Amino acid sequence: MAIRVMPFYAIVLRPFVLDTMPREGWTMLVHHAARGAFDGEIMVFGAMNPREIENHAEYLEELGFKSPLHNDEADFALFQSGVGKLPTWLEIVDVKHFVDGSEHDSAWKLKNSEVYTLHDFHNQPQYPTKGYEVDWPPYIGKITG
Repeated sequence: MAIRVMPFYAIVLRPFVLDTMPREGWTMLVHHAARGAFDGEIMVFGAMNPREIENHAEYLEELGFKSPLHNDEADFALFQSGVGKLPTWLEIVDVKHFVDGSEHDSAWKLKNSEVYTLHDFHNQPQYPTKGYEVDWPPYIGKITG
């Protein structure tokens, strides 16, 4: 799956890297996942204010996740208005919608992942599917029939 790039401030987390985590940490992650910003591989925390994102980042570090200071070993990345340093495990793909006149989007995606649905915090619970409503690299085109 892929998650539409959120405006303003965001954290993209790969949640399944820790061997152990306190129950409170899992509770927070499960609660956040239930809000739709989790695609099964990555999780996105978004906010309109940078302090809220800083608080999330600090809490993730307290749980044992590695911050962006760890470069490619980082477990999460920080973004402002969709721009941030990408660790090697994460990519941003151009999402093309097949609906005429529809805009293009960008989405965060775990590299080397075979993902087929687009999670969009604006349009929950609709998840457009690659090849049917949307496409991203590697492009497969519109599937008909």
